[in-house]
Amino acid sequence: MTAPEDTIGIALRDFALDQLAQVDMQLARAGAWQHTGVHEARKAVARLRACVELLRKSPLADRTLERRLRSFAHGLSPLRDTQAALAAARTLRRHTADARAEKIWQRLIRELKARRERVLGAALMIDPGFASHRGQMAEIRAPINTIAWARLQPSELVRALERSAKRAHRARAPALESIAEIPRHRLRRRSRRLLLQIKLLHAIAHDVTRPCASGTAHDALHHALGKSLKRKRRTQLVGGLGWEQDLRVLRRALPIGTTASWDRNAVTILRQALAQAQSGTNKLLD
Repeated sequence: MTAPEDTIGIALRDFALDQLAQVDMQLARAGAWQHTGVHEARKAVARLRACVELLRKSPLADRTLERRLRSFAHGLSPLRDTQAALAAARTLRRHTADARAEKIWQRLIRELKARRERVLGAALMIDPGFASHRGQMAEIRAPINTIAWARLQPSELVRALERSAKRAHRARAPALESIAEIPRHRLRRRSRRLLLQIKLLHAIAHDVTRPCASGTAHDALHHALGKSLKRKRRTQLVGGLGWEQDLRVLRRALPIGTTASWDRNAVTILRQALAQAQSGTNKLLD
């Protein structure tokens, strides 16, 4: 690898392009794999957005690109929500030992699977094979390549990482003081963004093929976050908050104002599960 290519900016660019390719590959899946493909595509977009955000304190930052990526991710949210609701119901079913609750989840899972297929079918009617979505990602390749990544300064990287850490820290107190969805979901988004950036820079810091970029990534993590990255604890926090959000998505998937006994029982189980999840997450915030 030549010296001009061994910079932190070029390492970030290569990662961004790789995530872009991942989105296209996942959306190209067919048949029963399409649900997984949408889920994995959204995760790749999240990693891509986290990478692009590391330019935030640099003149290289492209706010239009950030908005396009955010809009793309939001466009897949309804599909993701149907998958999340079904996955949450299956998880709750696995953890129930009550025969009556088992019947509730069996019926609910059948309905959620049917709903997931309807939502996916409607999306594919509008955009067969996700061709339009994949085209949007192809168009984003040009602005990513246009950025002069090699000019990213280590100090700008440190400041961007510090910004992410401060935003996540500011979201902790409101989330701890409330069980409402908005403050806790805000903390999840910001904590996940920071965690993805930490994981990205940690991977670059251990890339022996890029010694210069590796050193810059290591120094940025050290200067912005200190010696302890707390990756395990951050991962647990993001996972806990994510589980809370999935339970809320599942609750919204239930019919509103239902009177059937199995629906009421499902709501009760969900409330208990959410309260337990919030209690566990709060222990990580103390």
